[in-house]
Amino acid sequence: MTSKIQLLLSAASTRLSGVLEGEGWTVDDPVELEVDGARGSRHPTVIPFGRANDRYEAHLRGAVGSAGFDTLRRALADGLLTGQAASRERGRRPMAIVVATPISAAMIERLGEYCRWVDGEAAWGVVDPHGIVSLFDPQHAEGGAGALLSAEPAADSARTNPAAQPAARAKLFTDLRQWMLKVLLAPRVDEDLLTADRGPIRNATDLADRARVSTSMVSRFLADLEDHGFLERSTRSLRLVRLRDLLDAWRSDTVGQARDVRVRFDLPSGDPAKQLRRLLELESKERRRQLEQGPGHRRPWMCLGLFEACRSLGLGHVLGGPIHFYHEDPDTTLTPRLDSLGLHRVDDRSAQDIYLRRPTAPQSVFRGAVVRDGVPTADVLQCWLDVVDHPTRGAEQAQEIMERIGLLDEGGS
Repeated sequence: MTSKIQLLLSAASTRLSGVLEGEGWTVDDPVELEVDGARGSRHPTVIPFGRANDRYEAHLRGAVGSAGFDTLRRALADGLLTGQAASRERGRRPMAIVVATPISAAMIERLGEYCRWVDGEAAWGVVDPHGIVSLFDPQHAEGGAGALLSAEPAADSARTNPAAQPAARAKLFTDLRQWMLKVLLAPRVDEDLLTADRGPIRNATDLADRARVSTSMVSRFLADLEDHGFLERSTRSLRLVRLRDLLDAWRSDTVGQARDVRVRFDLPSGDPAKQLRRLLELESKERRRQLEQGPGHRRPWMCLGLFEACRSLGLGHVLGGPIHFYHEDPDTTLTPRLDSLGLHRVDDRSAQDIYLRRPTAPQSVFRGAVVRDGVPTADVLQCWLDVVDHPTRGAEQAQEIMERIGLLDEGGS
């Protein structure tokens, strides 16, 4: 029989995974940790998750009923100790998570004071399966007091609350869900226009293998696609339907999220597009060399984007459009990284300008990117998504893309 604490931890795992995925984190399937010397005891729940260079293991410890501070403090202490021991070999930063319901803001504050007293550098958090989710990491650059993530109680589902439908739809297009959508569409797109595994996809397990994400994440994504009428299942395949409506929903959800920085080469050559291509080619070679040497510090991902990427893919339609490239680095200042690339920020306009775009969906952008003549280039679906609402004749370029690749020619209406 499933115990109350197991039910609590299972609900907390689902809640935490959903919140993390909604914020663009990659979440792996929960695992049970075997603790040396704890024979006969229940194995603690561990959830690996990460984004960009941040890789964590959440160690969940629960307390049923109206647990007091001492009970929750002991759960937090246990999570801190076992987390430090277990995560050391796997190269992930441990995060002790206290699970209880209900849990008040005052209790969270007291637990924070205790955690800072025990270990001021430790990552920790609280999860109420029916309420707040708060994660903290003093070593994280964003947020006050090391706040990493905070989510309020989940709203009613879209099926029972029509007013919640826009929020529910938005969850279809988190970073990794955009990537999974590209994998589902990959068989309809030429291999030199989109990098993705094109093996058969009959079920959630197949899609998880093709997209290199967890099966639980795929299952939730497919269920949401089905709820919105964009997916039909059979015993032999998964089939996207109402593709035009799906693409419109994807477009609507991502429009206006671009974060561009105007930059210029320190030593301009007179042909910024050619100079940018050469830079990306050299950076790509250096990145591959570093990866071959094994784990450690690596160069961030970069690739051509928007109109310049369309030209690289052989689908260019708009002449004289702005020159963009994607850059993975989340550093808000960017100055050190720009210096190393021979670039600098500018405020005034010039024909030498190029635009650095920070991707809001980096996994989707860089996993799908292709290499053309040695230059990393955003995939064709990303190009369509980025230019379709661009004021520089973006609609024309987007139409050219769809007509050339024929994505909507068969079963796309």
